[in-house]
Amino acid sequence: MTTWTDQVIEHISADYAQSVSWLYQAASPGTLRLVERLLEEDHEAQLKARSDLGYDVDSGHLAAVLHSTADDAEQVLRSQAAALKQSAPGPSLAVAVDQATVWFWAQIRGGEAAPEIAAQPGVHVSVGRRLTGPDGFRVSHQQALDVDRLARVTGRLGVTNYDAVQVAALAVADIPQCRRFVTAELGRLAHPAPSAAASATVARQTLRVFLEEGSNYRSTARRLGVHHNTVIYRLQQAEKALGRAVGERPLALSVALHLHEEMLTAQRRE
Repeated sequence: MTTWTDQVIEHISADYAQSVSWLYQAASPGTLRLVERLLEEDHEAQLKARSDLGYDVDSGHLAAVLHSTADDAEQVLRSQAAALKQSAPGPSLAVAVDQATVWFWAQIRGGEAAPEIAAQPGVHVSVGRRLTGPDGFRVSHQQALDVDRLARVTGRLGVTNYDAVQVAALAVADIPQCRRFVTAELGRLAHPAPSAAASATVARQTLRVFLEEGSNYRSTARRLGVHHNTVIYRLQQAEKALGRAVGERPLALSVALHLHEEMLTAQRRE
């Protein structure tokens, strides 16, 4: 007679066997080659992914790139991938690219909620947008790769969504050019003398908030918790360091401020 305990053990064993099989599949060179063909828009690969891997490329997708620099990165990433699989609302696909990197997709249909993603210690999870169909499979993955490249430059850990760092993620494709752009746009605010570092930090913060607030002095003052005349004075000082008016190239200035903050974050982690 089968007891309740026997049934629980059987269920746990089945789940464990399925997880082991899924992780073994993720580490298979054949799986990596099939995924590479999917990314190359190979129609036969789409059919094979459905039949062999149980993953429908015509569905909705949320792509992620998992990366770890831990000594036991391979084991850590297996655990992270398994956790993502458990949180996914439907089928998922994972492929180990190397010992420190795993590509992941969660299949999401219709009104299904996206999985809740939490990074384990020592792991960075780069997440693309939720998109649909074969193009969505590729684009969401490329977005996750862009975020992963930024994470490796800045030393980020945790979870980063593409929408949160889109501009910086695109810019770091060419790091030297990115640095030249920031220096050209920010002038003395990019690399201030040690004695001027604190005032440059205040100036960059004020500029960033001012641009985010649509160049409104009073709303900028409210956000910063200062008098609007203080904002005016800070901006006048910032313009002297920039060598031009704040309104001359506001988009380029906003991007440069964002990129500078990302590079400062990287330096603090080094």
